[in-house]
Amino acid sequence: MTSSSGTPAKKAQRRHDRSPVDGKVQLEWTAPDGTHCSVTGKCVDVSETGMKLSVRDRIAPRTVINFRAAGLGLHGSGSVRYCMSHKLEYRVGIEFTGGLTRKG
Repeated sequence: MTSSSGTPAKKAQRRHDRSPVDGKVQLEWTAPDGTHCSVTGKCVDVSETGMKLSVRDRIAPRTVINFRAAGLGLHGSGSVRYCMSHKLEYRVGIEFTGGLTRKG
């Protein structure tokens, strides 16, 4: 599969399949100025190595976050790969760094 520019489509470049999910996720991180930050967002999809979230706050790329999605039985840590404006929120890509723990 290629995009209109002739380059491989993102989906074809992925190492792992993404599964759509719908659940709340709590995020915590430390801002560059040392401020403790937290936000509740929505998990959009998840794979073996990361997940896509929808949140109200911008989170800078390379920020290390801790997450907990109790309703999905997931928790762990990760690094922000991207943060893009999407309608009135931000879409945030997280790459798991400390592994993914599934409960239940």
